[in-house]
Amino acid sequence: MSRTADERGQLGERGVNQAHAMQSHMLKGGRSFSGREPHCAFLNTGVSEEAGGIRPFATVSAVTGLDFPDDGRGLALVDWDQDGDLDLWFSNRNAPRLRFLRNDSSVASGWLAVKLVGNGVTSNRDAIGARAEVVSGAAPGGLRTVRGLRAGEGFLSQSSKWLHFGLGDTGGPVALKVRWPDGTVDELDSVGVNQRVTISQASAPQGAAAIVKSEIDGSRVTALSPSRPQARPALSAGRTLLRVRPFLPEASYRTLKGVRRRLPLGEGKPVLINLWATWCKPCLIELADFTEQAEEFRAAGIEVYALAVEGGNDQASTPAAKEKLLERIGFPFVGGLATRRLQEDLEHIRLTLMPFSKKLAVPTSFLIDGEGRLAAVYKGRVSVDTVVADAAVAREAEYSEVKRRAAFVPGRSISDTRVDQVSRENEARLMLQFARHWGKAQQMEAAAKHFVEVQRLAPDMAFPHYGLGAVYLTQGKLELAEEQLRRSLELDPSYEACWFALGNVLANRQDWSGAERAWGRAVELKPDFEQAQQSLNKLRQMRSVR
Repeated sequence: MSRTADERGQLGERGVNQAHAMQSHMLKGGRSFSGREPHCAFLNTGVSEEAGGIRPFATVSAVTGLDFPDDGRGLALVDWDQDGDLDLWFSNRNAPRLRFLRNDSSVASGWLAVKLVGNGVTSNRDAIGARAEVVSGAAPGGLRTVRGLRAGEGFLSQSSKWLHFGLGDTGGPVALKVRWPDGTVDELDSVGVNQRVTISQASAPQGAAAIVKSEIDGSRVTALSPSRPQARPALSAGRTLLRVRPFLPEASYRTLKGVRRRLPLGEGKPVLINLWATWCKPCLIELADFTEQAEEFRAAGIEVYALAVEGGNDQASTPAAKEKLLERIGFPFVGGLATRRLQEDLEHIRLTLMPFSKKLAVPTSFLIDGEGRLAAVYKGRVSVDTVVADAAVAREAEYSEVKRRAAFVPGRSISDTRVDQVSRENEARLMLQFARHWGKAQQMEAAAKHFVEVQRLAPDMAFPHYGLGAVYLTQGKLELAEEQLRRSLELDPSYEACWFALGNVLANRQDWSGAERAWGRAVELKPDFEQAQQSLNKLRQMRSVR
């Protein structure tokens, strides 16, 4: 498989990435896929000779009351109150997330509701795939209406399995023809209107379908009361237990005496980095809570670093004032100052994983597991019990349990091969973003760890091996670099950038013949590859001089 096809199928090409970045930028700014677009309803006005036999439709959005500005997604039709007309359920991206519209039309029209039941032998019991046809009025000029029974309609929606037929002013019986999923057909010449009927397919090919009138059961209708959507108040605190856990790069802080110290990340113990400020009242309450429950942190093996940030009123607060404040409350853990680099790194990770969140505020805490991965982010005050419980999950729980605990709402996860594959691809995409970012930031150890994670998640993709090989080349680990680059070329022999990098590795190892072949192959694949051509020319000139 070529690199182009592989990256398109796995993580996307440059154009796809650019489009995704533009879309993400819009959504982060509060934009919507279809915001400020009122819902539309169209009325079929019937056959028009002037329109050349085309059935023209007229918008009736306003008069029907359907023109809500909701950012709609799903639509399901059902005769909820069993009065012979269809009611509507909407699901929306924004509030209200669920909307019900009851059809209270006063127009007296005939109707018929049909439930199909397959025989369970030649057709499925749900009769999915069946088609019902109703002819009302005198033949051959009667009105013909066809409904199909489907599993899923529209976007993430499923309407009622009752097939509803609007019959207009038809007062007499109608003809009903059912084509079952196995291809057999049943024809019923006289079916009464304004009723609900169940039609069961015969088990034998020559048998006749059974039709049973279904009485309307008012006790099964759930009463609904009108309500006005109320926006929830903004939360001042939030917890995000991460399913995708990126590695933090090497980080440091400054002591309140001004000495730079390294944070002990990835050394086997979880670390809680708490960002605070002297002017922030919730911060001071939280630090007091940490002090009071220090033994719980120690029992869980969690190391706490309370690092003050500069900004706002805290610019006038000296390190000595911060130190005095911590001494006054008897803070038993490490206190210090957050470096700008540490804040930028934490903010980059946070916004990559949670792109819709707002600007970093205090207090905010970051839980890093014993391997140096970010495990949880806490906005606002967090309880010691929550941190301890999350650290235990990060240390011991299976991936499925972490995924369950990370969900915003309780419940069971649907898991199958396709869902798991999509999940791995999404995780690989995020890890690849971090790998590239840390590589550009010259944080090579962090970049290498993320490239290894991408290889685990997408083993048949060439780019992660190329990326890790480039990192090893930068670090002077030539044997490891060559191993990764050759593996990348096994997966994608047409990867010209990888051939060029392999040539650089071989040149550093003074394998001039191998370097010449690798650079030559890069130029063959991409004739306008200037760097490869220049390296090849210099090598040939050097060899000719010798």
